[in-house]
Amino acid sequence: MHVIATSAEGTRAALREARRLTRCLNVARTVLLVPRTTAQPVASNPEQIDAVEDYRRMASETGVDVTVRLCLGASHTEISRWMLPPGSTALVGGTRRWWWPTRAERIADALKRAGHEIVFADASGPDRASA
Repeated sequence: MHVIATSAEGTRAALREARRLTRCLNVARTVLLVPRTTAQPVASNPEQIDAVEDYRRMASETGVDVTVRLCLGASHTEISRWMLPPGSTALVGGTRRWWWPTRAERIADALKRAGHEIVFADASGPDRASA
């Protein structure tokens, strides 16, 4: 199972949903993908390394055992093409809007169009998620 990092509250919502799903579905491994759309190498940007530690701490606080992967690329579509196996399940967390899709909703829609199974964890309410 793959969790896509979005905003702090969206990622927490996705991690809570991942915790619930891993218990129900007996998932062997959960990977937290931290997309960074940048051309700057990680070695010359210490903030990227600090971000990985922040996400590890966030996962630990929500009770999810994850592998955190920092993913650099030109776009979220490119990152998902290289980092998500075809047809994989991905959790995306964020808020929903009825009038204009949020960044998290656009990421989820792009992943769905690419053939992935998407679970959207709504960060605006307690433990609300939908497929």
